[in-house]
This record gives sequence, C-alpha cells and structure tokens, in this order.
Amino acid sequence: MFSVTEGKMSPAALALPLLATVLYAWQASADEDCLSYVDKNGTWHNGFDCPLISFCCGNCQHRYCCLDDFKMIRERDQKRCMLFQISPTTMAGIASSVLLFVVIVSTLVCCSMCSCCYMYRRRRELRQSTTLTPPPDPNAAPLTLTPAP
Repeated sequence: MFSVTEGKMSPAALALPLLATVLYAWQASADEDCLSYVDKNGTWHNGFDCPLISFCCGNCQHRYCCLDDFKMIRERDQKRCMLFQISPTTMAGIASSVLLFVVIVSTLVCCSMCSCCYMYRRRRELRQSTTLTPPPDPNAAPLTLTPAP
C-alpha cells in the first residue's frame, strides 16, 4: 500500500499525509473550548470543551457545540463578551466606592476652608504659632553694652 515502485508513490501514500495535514489544520483552527459565560437571565455557566471536530457556537449569552462554522464564536470574541459582563452588584459596588471617595475628598476640602470646622481652626493655630518676628529696624539706635561695676 505504501510501497514505492519505480520511483512513483501510490495514491494512498500521497493522500494520507495530505489528509492528516488538512485534519490537523482544521482541528487547530477550530475553537473547541466554550469559555464560561453569563446568560441573559444572569445565570453563570461554566466553560466546556466541544468534541474533536465541532466548534463553540452561539453568542455572548448562549453557547453550544456545533459543526457549522458560520455559527462559530471565536475564543477572542468570547473573551471580549466577558469584558462587558459586569453584574449589577459589581456595578453598585463600583458606583458606591466612587461616591464615597468624592464625599470624603469634598469633606476634607470644605473642612480645611470653612471657619467653623475643627481642621480650619487647627491649621490656623499652627500657622499663627509658627509666625516669625519681624527683623529689627536698621534705623534704630544701636545697643551699647556697658561693663558692670
């Protein structure tokens, strides 16, 4: 079957490496893994592997294995879907953290500027206690020291 006769290869010997190359390339290009996702109801689905000659198909909210490469969703696109899937609780946490930060910064700024706040008074006291005395007047009469008797 795989014999070489008179310098010519049999058709089976030529077809086998070609078939193996095509199958390997098809398998390598197939996105067999369906990554984890959240459906439109907010339910989490773990990732799964598709059989050897099938692809991960579907969209961001529904994934399944199929043989139709027009329905295939590439791994890159699956990862892009995960970037935009932020749960409402996560969004609420981010929003409340930003709001808390703004409130704290605003409070600190107001307290350092408003005369009725403790921080303003404290800063004012420190500033007054560290004021320097003015230098002596150069036109003033010089002090003369007299020896004690």
